[in-house]
Amino acid sequence: MKKQGKLNIGFVAVAANFFVQGNMFRKDSENYKPVKNDIDNMLKLLKKDHNVITSELITTIEESDALKEKFKKENVDVIVVSNIMWSEDQLILNIIREFKDTPLAIWCFTPFDDIKDGITLDEWARATGPCGTFQSMPSMFRLNKKAKLIYGKPDEENIQKDIEDYLAAVQTVKGLKNDKIALIPSRWDIQTDTMIDEAYLTNQIGPEAFHFSFQKLKKYVDKVADSEVDKYFEDIKKRFEVKDVRDEVIKLTIKASLGFRDLAVDNNMDAISYNENDPDLYELIGVNPCMHLDSLYENVKVIGMEGDLPSITMLLIFRYLTGNGIMFTEILTTDRKSNFILTGHPGNHNMNGLVDSDSDVTIVPDYEWKDSELNVHGYEGAWMYFTARKGDLTLGQLIYHKDSLKMMYCRAKSLGLKIFDFYPQGAIEIPVPMEEFIHKAARQGCGHHWLFAYGDQRNRMKAVADLLGIEAVDMEM
Repeated sequence: MKKQGKLNIGFVAVAANFFVQGNMFRKDSENYKPVKNDIDNMLKLLKKDHNVITSELITTIEESDALKEKFKKENVDVIVVSNIMWSEDQLILNIIREFKDTPLAIWCFTPFDDIKDGITLDEWARATGPCGTFQSMPSMFRLNKKAKLIYGKPDEENIQKDIEDYLAAVQTVKGLKNDKIALIPSRWDIQTDTMIDEAYLTNQIGPEAFHFSFQKLKKYVDKVADSEVDKYFEDIKKRFEVKDVRDEVIKLTIKASLGFRDLAVDNNMDAISYNENDPDLYELIGVNPCMHLDSLYENVKVIGMEGDLPSITMLLIFRYLTGNGIMFTEILTTDRKSNFILTGHPGNHNMNGLVDSDSDVTIVPDYEWKDSELNVHGYEGAWMYFTARKGDLTLGQLIYHKDSLKMMYCRAKSLGLKIFDFYPQGAIEIPVPMEEFIHKAARQGCGHHWLFAYGDQRNRMKAVADLLGIEAVDMEM
């Protein structure tokens, strides 16, 4: 699994050359100090978590050319441009024409919030950033640059969040472009809402799917050392309650889950989507690999079920945006009176951030397969039963419709309620009436798998969708 590093941000601050040619804002003058301070504060915010490549205020084509070469050398991931004061658009266009596929943010900046009592001529010149912004905007559109607009000063909390969200989205899209998904063994054909053209997914978003058979997985499972299984077994018995599952079955489930890890590491996979309903899994390995293990999630970003490539991609997006507290679920049923969706799904979940403590997790039998006639080995299986902790969250879904992808999302809240026993679940309250949500979901062609992440991720999700060129649908709007 590849680590996500800092972004290289190219920052361009421009002003018309005549401002610095005369006495108004010559770079060695007292009048220039507030302008330089404005730029320094913008850079301080951008440098908080990332690398910034820049030069001092750009006022000539020669300076623009020099900065453009620096951007090429440093391989910038995103460009942020700002008319600190009014400027001809050539200074910006000279740079971004050669970075047409690089994400772009336009920072519309003015140093003053209140000018009704009047300003000096020098202050007026310092405040002409919006004029420069809209001077260059039509040219951006003619270049087909869909830019993120930022309006405000770097000391404003909403601007800080807006920039943080946008850069998180850029980082997410960058990560997706190189991700590899282990699809074991393939999609589940009876669930047509999970189907997607794999080449389209790679071309549009980035992740590439690699098919592995359960026979291949079994080879990795068989190589897992018993000593490592025993170490994890002792840890799990101390951390979690176990109900009606034999020790040998827990050990086999640990071994199968470690097989996931080793397959991913050996083949440089970032994510796993497996079809736990394929009888080959139970014939060859005997159990569903449902055990959360620290070393598994240290080497695999996310794991999803039922061979659902759009959903594992959405889970990857949440993983980049939030780190922990994400879950693969499906709509099980609804509560119309209390206005919540009962979600849940058995499988291999990263427990970090999903529960408040280990005591909230119980290891129970695999109730979907233990009594199945296809369970040729007679193992009861072992999955981790829990109720998602209370907290604000965001529901999300990525759905494929013939020749397009759509990202749907909705602000929501986990109520922390246990609705029924022995099943990983979350009671998710939504902010719109259930009937309205259901009708809108149907009109949008919604599928049954929904993923969720704690926190309000809507702004970041919208930015990700815009960067990827796919439709974004806020189910609350």
